[in-house]
Amino acid sequence: MSKKYWSSRSYTNFFHVPTPKIECHGIAVDNKRGPFVKSWLASQWTQSFEEFSSPSRQNRAKNYVRERHVLYFHIYPGEIKALVQGSEPSPYTIHIRVKQWSEEEWNTFFTTFPLHFLRIAECVSGTISPQLVEHCSSNGLSIIPDFITDISLGCNCQDSELFCKHVLAVLYMIGIVFDTDPFAMFILRGKYRNEVIETLIQQFTKSVQNAMIPKQQQELPNTYSLHNATNFWKGERPPHDPIFYIKNSPYYPGILQFGDFPLWQGELRLDHLWTLFYQPLTSAAHHELEALQNQITLHQQQKDDSTFSDEEEVESSF
Repeated sequence: MSKKYWSSRSYTNFFHVPTPKIECHGIAVDNKRGPFVKSWLASQWTQSFEEFSSPSRQNRAKNYVRERHVLYFHIYPGEIKALVQGSEPSPYTIHIRVKQWSEEEWNTFFTTFPLHFLRIAECVSGTISPQLVEHCSSNGLSIIPDFITDISLGCNCQDSELFCKHVLAVLYMIGIVFDTDPFAMFILRGKYRNEVIETLIQQFTKSVQNAMIPKQQQELPNTYSLHNATNFWKGERPPHDPIFYIKNSPYYPGILQFGDFPLWQGELRLDHLWTLFYQPLTSAAHHELEALQNQITLHQQQKDDSTFSDEEEVESSF
């Protein structure tokens, strides 16, 4: 068998000479290992678009994110703009549009929001809980956009697939954002975080203030009024029940707006919890007041005795 030699022409046709890999200096992320996103909200976001793409495309898109191919992205109300470096020298432009909530939908969100202290605290801390998403869904609102009805995707690459790896890379990057700032989801729906939180706090404050207004101002027992300083300086004694101050206060209904505390003893109402603290304090305060009253009475008696003896001396001198 004669030895076969390759010509230079066949050699160049047989072996593919790869183009030099473009070095990317895009946005760095810290998720080299483990789950790509960690929070519940970010997982819901990624699951909502992964069903429209193949696992191989998803892996390439994740590698794009890890290898810093996403050069730039910004979340605006109702849209996302980004630049992703592909195999070509010029980066690709990605434009994603998200359906914003109408004013009527935002009004529904604010008016039906559960005005409970813990729910408000969650929002102030920047948390979107599954309970809130479920509550909005029951009122016809979807916090997480639907990729069929709420989102349109655009990329200027040559890929005919709607969910190309450049678009997927940006969507995964947005998921990483939701890990640290869930309220970016509200930006996509049309409002920034500060506006949402301020409106919710105003709603909660108004609700508490309305609950604090007494339906009928009643005289407290023993003609003792919490708002009457004259009674205090007259020395009138308030009732010994420590919880009297709370239950007879016009602010009591507002206090109950804060709900129950899940303590280690079990679930206790706020007024019951305060009783545990104020009972010994009130008892100690009554003892101190009695001791002070005794001192004042003793001092007054000594003063009266001194005045009476002085009068006797004056009379004897005459």
